[in-house]
Amino acid sequence: MIVALLTGRGGSKGIPNKNIMPVLGKPMMSYPLNAANKSKYIDKVFVSTDSPDIAKIGEDYGAETIWRPDELCTDDSLHEEAIAHGYNYLVNQKKMQIDIIVVLLCNCVTILSNSIDDGIEQLQKDLSIDSCVTVSEYSEYNVARAMKIENDRLRTFLPQEELNFSTCDRKSMGPTYFCDSGAYICRPRCMDLSYGIKPFRWMGKEIKPIIQKDGLDVDNMRGLAIAEYWLKTYNKV
Repeated sequence: MIVALLTGRGGSKGIPNKNIMPVLGKPMMSYPLNAANKSKYIDKVFVSTDSPDIAKIGEDYGAETIWRPDELCTDDSLHEEAIAHGYNYLVNQKKMQIDIIVVLLCNCVTILSNSIDDGIEQLQKDLSIDSCVTVSEYSEYNVARAMKIENDRLRTFLPQEELNFSTCDRKSMGPTYFCDSGAYICRPRCMDLSYGIKPFRWMGKEIKPIIQKDGLDVDNMRGLAIAEYWLKTYNKV
């Protein structure tokens, strides 16, 4: 069985109630729900949350609710813990035999059903792949250009000796891709978090990219504006 697990809690801080706020006239979480529902392969959709409002919207789109415990709904709770909880609930409580789990975020509209299906097909073809993950190129944010503040002074994140190959050209390190939270399409073995690589341990080790453009999850007003742009450009809203 192939399932989708949509995650989102009620206590968002950057944008209050962001997961259910209207984006171009629809709740933000409706976009990943629609992508899951339009997939050729997903058999069942679940929403992991602590919020009755999020649960209600999920149910309106045919999803079943997984109620998340309070300890996984704090500001310090890790997303990987919510994912593992949802998976374990399905396996242990629902007694489901899961072949692939598609992790989606309530606050990420930048995903289409064909990208989900592409990732599922890649996993079906190549058993060596642990997961397929959507990524977007943001070469301007490559690690050579990253800075940190130490004692009120800017310092490069990497030691200078590791930057000999880099220049001020944003492309000097080559294309730089970031996981954009559109979809994480994973095998069950990835749900053993001790197996995967940091920081996104639920992706496993052998990870194949699904390249898209301008993807991101929404955590602030800038992200919201980009999400609306993405929907108008790529989702043809």
